[in-house]
Amino acid sequence: MIKFQRFTASIPRIPPKSRFRLSFMGLSLILATVSFLGRQSILPPAIATSERIANGQIIQLLGNVQVKRAYGTLIRPTTGIPIYPGDQLLTANGAQVFVQCTDLTVWSIPGGKNQVNTCATTEDNQDAKCSPGLVSCPDRGDAIAWNNPAIPYLISPRRTTLLNNKPTFRWHPVANATRYKVRVRGEDVDWQTHVNDTEITYSGETPLTPGVYYLWTVETRDRGSVEENIPELGFRILDSQTQAQIKTAASQILANDQLNPEAKALSLVNLYLSHDLKQNAIETLNDLVSQGNPTAAIYHQLGKLYRQVGLSQLAVQNYQKALEFAANKDTDITALVAEDLGEFYSALGETDKAREWYNQALAYYEALGDVQWVNER
Repeated sequence: MIKFQRFTASIPRIPPKSRFRLSFMGLSLILATVSFLGRQSILPPAIATSERIANGQIIQLLGNVQVKRAYGTLIRPTTGIPIYPGDQLLTANGAQVFVQCTDLTVWSIPGGKNQVNTCATTEDNQDAKCSPGLVSCPDRGDAIAWNNPAIPYLISPRRTTLLNNKPTFRWHPVANATRYKVRVRGEDVDWQTHVNDTEITYSGETPLTPGVYYLWTVETRDRGSVEENIPELGFRILDSQTQAQIKTAASQILANDQLNPEAKALSLVNLYLSHDLKQNAIETLNDLVSQGNPTAAIYHQLGKLYRQVGLSQLAVQNYQKALEFAANKDTDITALVAEDLGEFYSALGETDKAREWYNQALAYYEALGDVQWVNER
């Protein structure tokens, strides 16, 4: 009998409207046609999504591990890739693989085993359809644009829920600007101050109320962050009870000595995103990078997060770093990044670049033998 090692954080859900969704895989496609290797691959004329819904993610690998997709193709996976219902995980002697499901449970398979994916499916777990990032969920951050360096656009917090009720506000520096006006508005709060720097921590003079949406803005003498004209750039504070439970769950992840730093970071990110804590997720990944532990999977996740909060330049920079770290070795991650970039440029209305990246994604998926993905396109 195969023994699975599991732990799960029992965390109450907040209303779906205020939760962030980040897909393990399968972002929507917008282009009507994509040319590839001399032929036309027809795509749906409107937004379409993959019929497959990921119900887990590989967060750690040791030794020789393979994934046999439900449609029969064998791949050598890399950290960060999604798994789907019906997939089988095969481990050679001495190998091990750790998977985190969309319900946040973590399980592992030791060496010399062949095990079907045991993560709950959508039918088994109704909440899975709105777990971090499945494409059927709302609030995917499609309203994006290139950030204008001539205005003090918001960097953080941005489109997120927060654990900290005294957030530090950061924004883009504007050339020749020496003074900024910062304002925070919400229920019973209208706080403003002037600073010479590009960040300031909220004073807490008027406490921020959990669950209330707060809008913050930055102005120079003649330009302002409101010029971004993108909705929902503010933040909310999480209630204290849920905060405590998330911190407990995070402690459990960090205390698991079988997980390496990358696996812990990915697990924490999925935990945070289940409660819209995008800023905490970004900080977790950037901390790992600053500690000298960057990987293709980490940069890929950062690219997706920055896209979700609407920081387009940072999204592209991290997608590019993911491709550099993959260096043609992590073909599965490369395929995911190319697909993400195709959707990213589609959302920006840059059709030629979107077509180019969709073509590359198609080539990578064909190289992987991902017949189902290719046929759906």
